[in-house]
Amino acid sequence: EPLNNLENVLTSLSILTEQKGLDLTGRRITVSTCGIVPKMHELGERSTCNMAISLHAVDDKTRDILMPVNKIYPLEKLFEACRNFPMPKRRRIMFEYLLLDGINDSDAEARELARKLRDIPCKINLLAYNQCPQLPYKSSSVARILTFQKILRDAHYSVFIRSSRGADILAACGQLAGEKKPIEEISHA
Repeated sequence: EPLNNLENVLTSLSILTEQKGLDLTGRRITVSTCGIVPKMHELGERSTCNMAISLHAVDDKTRDILMPVNKIYPLEKLFEACRNFPMPKRRRIMFEYLLLDGINDSDAEARELARKLRDIPCKINLLAYNQCPQLPYKSSSVARILTFQKILRDAHYSVFIRSSRGADILAACGQLAGEKKPIEEISHA
């Protein structure tokens, strides 16, 4: 979590944006967070980068399960921090929303997401879940994802469906779980 290591993140951002560094503009850099509320404002005050929030649910009960940090910083506090996030005009916070079949992908949840974000300048990235054999979740169908997107677009949000790469080798986003092999199967070169 970058905001739990904010000083080093800010140092890195400085190197990336300084003329003697990589000379990138802050608009081209996005720091992604699960929503460490007390550090969000400081990130905005001390950098020119964009911020992305891993949201994944519109109610505290579901987000508590999917994102345990929600037990410390519930949605109401997270959205308040987003409303107060210092950013230049015409910039928007990116909300990442992973769609899980039957968990957080209903029409009602899409409408609730639109309602909760209505006063926050934002864009929304919808993500299909990358199957992981150790977890019981399934990705929403393409039709369900498109319907979710349409509801949000009809509410005048910029909504993108983010494509995934690496799922075939269990190396896609969210798949940082490996299969354990018995020690005798591991060869040493």
